[in-house]
Amino acid sequence: MRILLFLLLSGVSIQLLAQSKKVTITKTPAWVKQVDFLSQDQDSLVGSFHYLLLSYQENLINDEYYSERAIKILSSDGVQEFSNIQVNFDPQFQKLRIHQVNLIRDGKVINKLSLKDISVYQREENLERNIYDGSLSAVQNLTDVRKGDILHYAYSRKGRNPLYGNNYSRLFFQQYSSPISRMYNLVIAPSSLEISTKTFKGGKDFDKKTIGTTSYYTYDAPALDIVYYEDNVPSWYNDQAYVQFSTFSKWGSIVKWGLPLYKYKDITHLAQKIKIKKNTKSNTLKWIRFVQDEVRYLGMEQGINGYKPHAPAKVLNQRFGDCKDKSLLLIALLKTEGIQAYPVLVHSYNGLNLPNLLPSIHNFNHCVVQIIIDGKTYYVDPTMSNQGGDLEHMYFPNYHYGLVIKNGESALTKLPEPIISEYLLKELITIDSVGGGGNLVLRTEYKGGKADDMRDYFTSTQRNKIERAYEDFYSELYEGVTTSKAIKFIDNNRYSTNTVIIEEYYTVNNFWITLEDTSQIRFSTSPILLESLFNYPSINTRKMPYFLGNKMSYKQVTDVKLPTDWTINDETETINSTAFNYTNELVKVDDENFTITHTYTLLKNFIPAKDAKQVIKKANEINNQIKYMLTYNTSFDKKENKHISLIAVFLGIIIFAIAGYFALQFYNQFQPAPWKYAEDKPISGWLFLPALGLIIKVPAQLFEIIDSNYFYASIWNYGTKISEDISVQLSYYGIVSLEFIYNIFYLTLCILALTVFLKRKTSTRYIVPFLYLVSVVIPVIDNIATTLFLGDYLSVDTTDFYKDTFKSMITFGLWGSYIYFNSNSKSTFCKV
Repeated sequence: MRILLFLLLSGVSIQLLAQSKKVTITKTPAWVKQVDFLSQDQDSLVGSFHYLLLSYQENLINDEYYSERAIKILSSDGVQEFSNIQVNFDPQFQKLRIHQVNLIRDGKVINKLSLKDISVYQREENLERNIYDGSLSAVQNLTDVRKGDILHYAYSRKGRNPLYGNNYSRLFFQQYSSPISRMYNLVIAPSSLEISTKTFKGGKDFDKKTIGTTSYYTYDAPALDIVYYEDNVPSWYNDQAYVQFSTFSKWGSIVKWGLPLYKYKDITHLAQKIKIKKNTKSNTLKWIRFVQDEVRYLGMEQGINGYKPHAPAKVLNQRFGDCKDKSLLLIALLKTEGIQAYPVLVHSYNGLNLPNLLPSIHNFNHCVVQIIIDGKTYYVDPTMSNQGGDLEHMYFPNYHYGLVIKNGESALTKLPEPIISEYLLKELITIDSVGGGGNLVLRTEYKGGKADDMRDYFTSTQRNKIERAYEDFYSELYEGVTTSKAIKFIDNNRYSTNTVIIEEYYTVNNFWITLEDTSQIRFSTSPILLESLFNYPSINTRKMPYFLGNKMSYKQVTDVKLPTDWTINDETETINSTAFNYTNELVKVDDENFTITHTYTLLKNFIPAKDAKQVIKKANEINNQIKYMLTYNTSFDKKENKHISLIAVFLGIIIFAIAGYFALQFYNQFQPAPWKYAEDKPISGWLFLPALGLIIKVPAQLFEIIDSNYFYASIWNYGTKISEDISVQLSYYGIVSLEFIYNIFYLTLCILALTVFLKRKTSTRYIVPFLYLVSVVIPVIDNIATTLFLGDYLSVDTTDFYKDTFKSMITFGLWGSYIYFNSNSKSTFCKV
């Protein structure tokens, strides 16, 4: 084993040693333009470092590419960042030549260039993406770098990928996120080489000068203002000024360049060894699944294989490949079925900008497949594993535009938008007691790209880890969440609608939380998957577009079963913007059950800067409305709080005595004259109904006073618990005291009204309508006052309020008018 390890390490070392011979120290090439830079006063500079010079010079005639930098180091962070010099190159076709590495300190030049101090390492920056490009990094660790030094170094690469041929394309940025005092760019090319240039975002054209058979393109100027990117900008957004160079005159030129690279030999004999049903459409789907799932994604992109795919036969035998390899393999397999398919070059995140760019092979970084069946066109990304759906329901990422490598193609193709991911979550919460726990059952249905994500997650992750992660998630919401039944992953529609279902079952120890410094407990429910999408920052001004996420459709239906009757109001809240629509609907099923439905549709991936403030404001409104809460005051629980307040009882008796005294005085002294046509009729006809109502109202009002807990200490002690704010406490005591006094006076008024009614006193026609009027006005005033002063501290009951107020208004309007105006009433109530 030790011998094998030694040989392996030795092989790597020998290979890197051989590659290191491609790193040499040479003089600066004669064709390079020597550019001066000013050593600016450190006090005038800010930050950790400052580029005094950034120079790129490229000689297409000699195939040499020169870079030079001079950096003023301003802080310890700058020392940390620039104590290592790293230069990358591809040994398959490039040689690295280092020309100088100097530190300039107090005007003195300190030579730091030494070949023995340069180490060569395998680079593989894309290793996490399973791409091995064979690039090397030459690294020199500098010693004795100090704050205030100027690091000045230059190097050039000789050679480039032979697949480029005579073609050339390049982006020269003129604006960075770092400060730069001087930028110098030079391109030297044969005058016969037709190079197109285009500026973007305020970029400046290069000066062109032709001498004999050579053309010189030069840019020499300070860098433009520093670009600061705001949060949440779309991946395709670029706010930096730049200039694009390209020798490709049209998109068709790239197609002609790419066609020879995607030629391949027939692999029918190999495909026949793979068992697959012979149904054309189904077969297409199964070949797609085969390439996606059975051929792993691994890119060996050294040298020309950065652009040229490996032969399908090789990829099939080795069962791995990069995007080009997997695309060409799928094309070859489909061809064995007589199905047309072609490679499509795309960019994984910059596709939206492709139509504005000059044609260039560097505009693309990914390859997918176009499939044509029965005149219909489909697109597939062979690198996506664990995908679902038939051709109509298969998710394809939003690459925006692509270039089909096919004879006769001369323009970019607009690619279809992705299938919108859909979420349908059904949640059942069963609460066994107030302040207790119960059961939580969830059934979530995913469609589109989200179904692929969940399938990939459940395929690649151990089930016990998934259950633990889900338990931890819900434990953030409720206390003591444990899985009561194994989580279910249902994937019955992978080859059709691409719908997956996840079913979860939990036991919850406690759904309620105790509010700090109060006797209240609270249960809350919210759309758990949706809630995480609305953590947007507040925005005052914005200059860049804002990325919201992938378009989606979300619906959550939460059924809540309560352990007791509860006052619940039906509610509907709708919040719309230019980017999304949201509706929240609460429906009371019965006194112990209610349903909340959240519906959300994200209409846009991103919004322009001018709309961001308003859209995010609307999103934050959703965040404020998204939770539904039930609050219970444990101090009102009579099983635990049966302490009678003797003071309240005594005050009640006193108030009742005072009210009785005034009622008796009113009874004796208020004697209106009877109607002159009165016939002294007994109570009869319709008058039996208000009589019955008054008879019922007296004991009902007495029960209301007792049931409202006015005689219990808890209701009076609660004032100090509701808030530490004295003004809130005073408002509470004021409102409760006035309610207490009103209810006793109202009981007295009911007794008085019933007495005069039965005795047929003339005052009946005034007292009873007044009673009806009071039953309308005072509760309205009380409700308004409670909402205004205590709405943030108490749950204001409005369910029965509106109903009772409406009934009282009808009673006052109908029976108040009847008793006062009707001749039968006037003839009945005629006793003085």
